[in-house]
Amino acid sequence: DIGFYLFRLPFLTFVIDWLFAALILSLVVVAVAHYLNGGIRSSGPAGRVGSGVGSGVKAHLSALLAALAVVRAVGYWFDRFQLVNSTRGAYDGALATAVNIQWPAYNLLVLVSLFVAALFLANLRRQGWGLPMVAIGLWVASHALVGSTFPALYQRLRVESQASTRESVYVQRNIEATRFAYGLADDRLTVEPFAYRTGVTEAEMI
Repeated sequence: DIGFYLFRLPFLTFVIDWLFAALILSLVVVAVAHYLNGGIRSSGPAGRVGSGVGSGVKAHLSALLAALAVVRAVGYWFDRFQLVNSTRGAYDGALATAVNIQWPAYNLLVLVSLFVAALFLANLRRQGWGLPMVAIGLWVASHALVGSTFPALYQRLRVESQASTRESVYVQRNIEATRFAYGLADDRLTVEPFAYRTGVTEAEMI
């Protein structure tokens, strides 16, 4: 439904982006507040990373990080539909890289984000910051490699060198969608052969 892309998708994207920004701001404010109140110390008695953070503070921050990961998973899910507006290829729209690489990549990133959220929630009852560090590292690496680097390499090495074959199906879809948008679909056109010849007078042309 084209109405989904024109009205609902932009609104949902705005809401998701707003929630993500709000959670990041909340995370920063909460961390600063806990630090000022003594809940976060620069170093703990054991000298380990995160040993200066109280269990309640750790649970609070882990819950916020889990919520952040869930919102990002929802964002990845709707990012798939934004691929119809992709400008990566020679034409606007979902072309070879968007369909074959970015769509599966977003599906994978949804699963990774939900797994990261589960790790943050599991940290609510665990000691230390081992799980959050693993979760954040997995999150950043998967977004950089799967979401950005691999699609860019595929576009450069596989698609651009064989654009005429790899993009042909998607270019044809682009043409069909453009003709439909302008009311030029095949069922609304009458095609007549045109015989070109030289020496046609102006009267004959009229």
